[in-house]
Amino acid sequence: MKRQTILILLGIAVILLLITFYPVIRDYINPALKNSGVPSPVDTSILLPSRIDKITISKNAEEKKVIKRTQKGWNVGEYPADKEEIKRFLNEIKTIKVDHIVSKNKENHALYQVDDRNGDRITLFEGGKQIFSFIAGKEAAGPRSLYIRVKDDDRVYQTISDIRWFLNFSVNDWRDKKIVKLTKDSIYKVEIDSPEAKLEFFRKDGKKWFFKEKEEAKRLKDTFIDDILEAVVGLKGAGFVEAKSDIKTFKKAKKTTYIKLFDASGGRLLSLKLVKHSDEWWAALEGGPYIYKVPTYRLNALLIKPSDIKMEDSKAKEEK
Repeated sequence: MKRQTILILLGIAVILLLITFYPVIRDYINPALKNSGVPSPVDTSILLPSRIDKITISKNAEEKKVIKRTQKGWNVGEYPADKEEIKRFLNEIKTIKVDHIVSKNKENHALYQVDDRNGDRITLFEGGKQIFSFIAGKEAAGPRSLYIRVKDDDRVYQTISDIRWFLNFSVNDWRDKKIVKLTKDSIYKVEIDSPEAKLEFFRKDGKKWFFKEKEEAKRLKDTFIDDILEAVVGLKGAGFVEAKSDIKTFKKAKKTTYIKLFDASGGRLLSLKLVKHSDEWWAALEGGPYIYKVPTYRLNALLIKPSDIKMEDSKAKEEK
């Protein structure tokens, strides 16, 4: 092997070692940057998500997102918000782990994109009072690494967290997309009325489910009805139909499927209208304000034909 090649390989090895042991070397070269524990300005562990009642997320040239807790739950702007996503976001903030300080110089803010122009500013409120505000900058080298700067502090920290995922959310991404808000135990009858067939499933004797076919009750397999109930109570949209022309198309659609749910007394719990559109479905609750976009795979257990029905091996006797 040529001497020049050996030197190149050695140089690469030294660079890799420096990168690997940078945190240790950094502390010896510049003790001022040494970080023992979590710096107090970024100690998010003291935050209590259950007491936070307002979150704002803003970027210089983008729409400011305001997420606010109300008596009925969380709202993003004028819309109900996804409380589970908010819970995850606040937990990510609370568990931000600081690795080290990368800069104390204000002139470097733009380099790490923690300046007012390039960064995402996240502000938390409690009882109308601002309790914590920071700017999230660009991703740093390493998995889940992100540069952040606390409001009115020139120091830039390299941190470990997954908050960047949430900062890419639009207002619609923060909105609540859960369509059906019922429990399986509250449902006693399911009707699926599609262009192919009208199917009726009902519950008797606790948790036994039956299929009504020509006035005869046939016992259903537990796994079959469980799939239907899980699909309907967990139904969630992926987005919203908002264009006026699309709303008009949905309302005038002739080829529709209806899912109707009933309680123990026969009262209707809800009626869900489904319309196929391209490679997805559009769905709306009767009397509901929104039309949701639903991926087909989330409806597979509900879009069934008579031949898909699975009965118990032993034929159930008709119960009178």
